[in-house]
Amino acid sequence: MILLWIGAAHAACGDDAMTNAGFREAVDGAWASALDGQDAELRARLFEAEKGIACLPEPVTVEDAARFHRDRAIASRLSGDPKGAVAAASAAFQLAPELAPVWAQESEAFAALLDEAPPPGPIDEFPTSLAALVYTDGRPQASRPFGLPVLVQVFSPDGPPVGAQWIDARASMPDWVAFPPANCEGTVSVESLVQDVEVAESAFTSMDVEGFEASLRRIARGLPCVDQVLRPTQAAAIHRLEGLRLYTYGTGLGTVRSFQEAQQLDPAFVPPAGIVDEGSTLATLWERAGTVGSPPWLPVDVPEGVTLRVDGIVADARPSTQPSIVQAVSPTGRVLWTGYVPGGVPLPDLGWLAAQAGDDAASRLPPALALYRQDEAGRRRTNLGRGLQLGGAALLVGSGLAYGLNAKHVGEYKRATTPPEDLPEIRAAANRAATAGTALLVLGGVGIGASFVYR
Repeated sequence: MILLWIGAAHAACGDDAMTNAGFREAVDGAWASALDGQDAELRARLFEAEKGIACLPEPVTVEDAARFHRDRAIASRLSGDPKGAVAAASAAFQLAPELAPVWAQESEAFAALLDEAPPPGPIDEFPTSLAALVYTDGRPQASRPFGLPVLVQVFSPDGPPVGAQWIDARASMPDWVAFPPANCEGTVSVESLVQDVEVAESAFTSMDVEGFEASLRRIARGLPCVDQVLRPTQAAAIHRLEGLRLYTYGTGLGTVRSFQEAQQLDPAFVPPAGIVDEGSTLATLWERAGTVGSPPWLPVDVPEGVTLRVDGIVADARPSTQPSIVQAVSPTGRVLWTGYVPGGVPLPDLGWLAAQAGDDAASRLPPALALYRQDEAGRRRTNLGRGLQLGGAALLVGSGLAYGLNAKHVGEYKRATTPPEDLPEIRAAANRAATAGTALLVLGGVGIGASFVYR
């Protein structure tokens, strides 16, 4: 299965980021260079376009995605990758069947690649996050033609780009973009989130597309910022809504998996008419979800001091192929992290939450015990400071002795009655004593100085 998860690496876009018009100009310039036989210029313009994809403020058009695949086909052919060239040309043809013959007339090389292009194959769906607006080749869908490259763009619920990439036909979806960084200006109550779910369902029933999309954006923004643990029935409501969202994007497998998780969490729920009408395609998907067996659960590495809630249930594992809402909770019950995790997508590293859980655990101590621990910590610091003072003093005494020994050897060296053959050995002994004295003096000073830190 191909996985896309919205995550940790996101686009860092400045004021000079490429615009959609600039992207179109770059791909057209690359094609002009290919027609003129300027291979180096073709690669340069194509690199410019590919570098700017991640920061495009809007999804590319389907035609521009086809143009990009067209240019990649020529570049792959020049780099000695005939399979990649044919796959890219096939992707361009499937996206823009009316433009591909024109390009073939302009370029014999592109025409030859189209002659080898395979017929359309099956569609491969990939899981996405609730907080991700995914576009594949300019279309709002989380799927790709099997064996063909795609241009994937992901946007946050607020609209800014999270990241984008041209994915080679033989490459799996990368692990970037799975959990967009949460922009929590404050906490969000679970009750308000559930109200948004109800508003979204009402908008779906009345075919209010704008209202439905707006509610989805509020839920996607608010879920990472909730300040309470969700109950299983509340998590089920969010999964049902995610199933509706995926259905509107034509993602049948994702719809079934979301419905499956919702039914397992709230088996008594009966979808009202208007949302799942009898005999409809959505009703068929809902019924199919009820007949699919539960998948195995994958163990989760839970940080020390953290309690993991999976769809509101305390657990140290999560469903392997179904989505889940995972929450990390501190010993005081404070929600430290909440994330919607698509099925099959690995959790991000939660080890950093251990420190927050430890701070919360310390805050739960009774006042008397907290004072005792503070006193014990102070006593240990005082004892360490005294040890450093005594050690420093002993080193200073040793330094004085070493300098005294150095003075003795210097006196012997200067004495007129000292045999000449003994002078080299006496000089070496004096130097050793001076070096030891200096070293002990420095260490002793450091020890005395450090003792003031631990007073």
